[in-house]
Amino acid sequence: MSLIGLLVNTTVKTSLVILLGFAFTALLRHRSAALRHWVLAAAVGCAAAMPMLDAMTPSASPPIQTAQSSRAIAQTAESRAQREKPATAAASNRSEASADQPGFSNVFVIERISSLLRAIWLSGLVAGVFVLLAGLGRLTCLAARSRRVTTGRWSVLANEIAAAYGLRRSFVLLQSDHPSLLVTWGFVAPKVILPAAAAGWSDDRARVVLWHELAHIRRGDWMVQMGVEILRAIYWFNPLLWMLSRRLRLESEHACDDEVMRRGVEGPVYATHLVDLARALGRPSRRLIPALPAQAMARPSSLERRVRAMLNDRLSRTPLTRVTRLLIAAALLSTTVAIASAQNVFSTFSGSIRDTQGAVLPGVTLVLSNAQKQTKYEVKSDRTGSFEFPGLQAGSYELAASIPGFATLHQNVDVSGQNLDRDLVLHVGSLEETVTVVDPDKYDPAAGLVRQLDNPRPVSACGASTARGRGEAIGGQIRAPIRIRNARPQYPPTLHGTGTEGVVKLDGYIGLDGFIRDLQVRNPAHPDFAAAAIAAVSEWQWDQTLLNCVPVEVPITITVRFSPAG
Repeated sequence: MSLIGLLVNTTVKTSLVILLGFAFTALLRHRSAALRHWVLAAAVGCAAAMPMLDAMTPSASPPIQTAQSSRAIAQTAESRAQREKPATAAASNRSEASADQPGFSNVFVIERISSLLRAIWLSGLVAGVFVLLAGLGRLTCLAARSRRVTTGRWSVLANEIAAAYGLRRSFVLLQSDHPSLLVTWGFVAPKVILPAAAAGWSDDRARVVLWHELAHIRRGDWMVQMGVEILRAIYWFNPLLWMLSRRLRLESEHACDDEVMRRGVEGPVYATHLVDLARALGRPSRRLIPALPAQAMARPSSLERRVRAMLNDRLSRTPLTRVTRLLIAAALLSTTVAIASAQNVFSTFSGSIRDTQGAVLPGVTLVLSNAQKQTKYEVKSDRTGSFEFPGLQAGSYELAASIPGFATLHQNVDVSGQNLDRDLVLHVGSLEETVTVVDPDKYDPAAGLVRQLDNPRPVSACGASTARGRGEAIGGQIRAPIRIRNARPQYPPTLHGTGTEGVVKLDGYIGLDGFIRDLQVRNPAHPDFAAAAIAAVSEWQWDQTLLNCVPVEVPITITVRFSPAG
């Protein structure tokens, strides 16, 4: 599957998981914020695991390939058959003509559009990663310029609250010179950065701030937020990821507010502290905090909703138990696996097509048909010899791959839900010769004699095939053979005047020396007719057949018709 097709596939499935998470939180709107945050966090984990689950299980593709009607395909095949010459005339050098075949320009346009979409997606990905790394770099610089608090009132309060939480992870308390910086970030060694004015805060406000910030550390909110930020950088074009990022940040703040209030801080008192902090830190933080990937306590954008929640005594503030966490994670994971393995809709059949020398074949027409569903799909291989049939329903298909000068390849393709990848090889097409022998009225001395023919082909150097696409050689350059030695079959003398007629069909290969080898009689024929046909055909000789400037053997079918005298 192409990169864009894979991206679309995973985007659809991750969107379903995120929408499922939003639906669960809507049903839990009267439950605790900790429960809603955990549901969204589990949805983030499942969405991140979707590409891996999609690779491990059968995956679905969006139906972007339109099935043509049987009549349209039949008309296309008929018109193409009228245009194409027999194999003996069409087997020629096609390295320059491949780009002029019908549909090849369309393949080129589609490839250009696909390349443009890849470039746009990569540009957004690079921009998103750059912003995230720049924010982490700024946090690192701010932390490096801050003073570590190990003694005094703030250190004592922090250790006391950490013990009350049962927080076993070590954390770092920092004092910054910045007037509005109050954030918590980090996973291995989390850091709480206090603003410059924190030294003048009362003990009650200090306790409220530390209860809130250490709740973020105990809950692991920063790691969850980083997970959704990375997903948002990858799927930057998906608005659901932007909504999920904002919703997770809000629910984490609500959950930490509930933790503070469960520690005995009254809602109105807590709301007063929060409004005062927002008033003191709000204006500068608008310029700084949104650019930092960190948990900020006094974010003005969420202040009103948080204050309303603090003053609402009917809201549940029940903490989340371990059993509840496991049940929610298991439910979302099982649903995600079901979405990843949903195969009842579409699959993709893709691969590459080459000649017998391993060179790629662009412009090959591939038709995939399903007689039961009465559907047919037609594509052409691109400049790198690659092809793709997206949007296939499960079933048995017949594949036909054809291009002038090569034998049409027929294969059965069974689509059972999984994406298929197959490499195809086209062989040089078979030559066909037909000879009619009439019983002469008298002895013909020319019959059966070997005659050397003049070779009209000038001797010329053959250049190497052009390398294009991914640096691979373009194949399919065929120089058809020309017969240089001939012998006319002789009507068997034993059957002269008997009025006997018959047909002998011979199959063989034109070897590298130009003579036919492995001659086999394909049909029931009179032994005398068969012997006469083999005796004459064995004397025939051709010059070399070239595939990509390399001599190759060519299959040939010869039909010799013996007729009585008219």
